[in-house]
Amino acid sequence: MPMSDREYVNFSENHELNHILKKHGKSQSQKDREELKKLGVTAKAKLEKKILKHNDFEPFVKDHLKYLD
Repeated sequence: MPMSDREYVNFSENHELNHILKKHGKSQSQKDREELKKLGVTAKAKLEKKILKHNDFEPFVKDHLKYLD
């Protein structure tokens, strides 16, 4: 059974990045969305994946919270 699009992080959708930021009590600013995009590139490289599931990305976000407003 193929996985749903909902399981993957879409870094080109502001509302999806805002949801991640809001979940962690962070600002939904352009600066923080850009920071998540950069973090996504790092996570993809470390995990050797072209696309990330939310549960793959979550640990990277938690480790990076101090860099977000």
